[in-house]
Amino acid sequence: MASFSLPGLAAHMLVLDKELKQAEQDILKKAAEMVEAEAKAALGTYKFGWQSLQPATIARKAKGDTPLLETGELRASISHTVGVGEAYVGSNDDKAVWQEFGTSHMPPRPFLMPAATRQERAIHTMARKRVAHAFHGAHEFKHILHIAKHAYENVKETIEEFKEGGE
Repeated sequence: MASFSLPGLAAHMLVLDKELKQAEQDILKKAAEMVEAEAKAALGTYKFGWQSLQPATIARKAKGDTPLLETGELRASISHTVGVGEAYVGSNDDKAVWQEFGTSHMPPRPFLMPAATRQERAIHTMARKRVAHAFHGAHEFKHILHIAKHAYENVKETIEEFKEGGE
């Protein structure tokens, strides 16, 4: 059996903390990339079940029946940013708000929220795998729990010895 020490446990936990913080940032970055790609891929299609374009709208569009896609500006405006513990996917184009929520003259054609919703399961799977990797699989986590158990037992034994010596 490996020898136990509190400094050893502390060192182990510091490494794990660092790995989990990196995993969090990796997960946020990958999740934002996944949502961004899904949103961009939906433009020009009816992938999210939007109301059909009016025949007059289709007739005047150079690319025909391609909702939210004509010049490519809206697609190009979709991006993501990742900070510490947070990520954002969105657009700096005012037209994105009009399309996402609609106007009095145009039905909503949301592309950001449905993109996030469609990627949710894949993001959860990716996140689970990344966290498991941070723990180096169940073996590493079991090892940490084993060390923690020994720490508890040693502390308990020390307290008992202290109590016996103090009486």
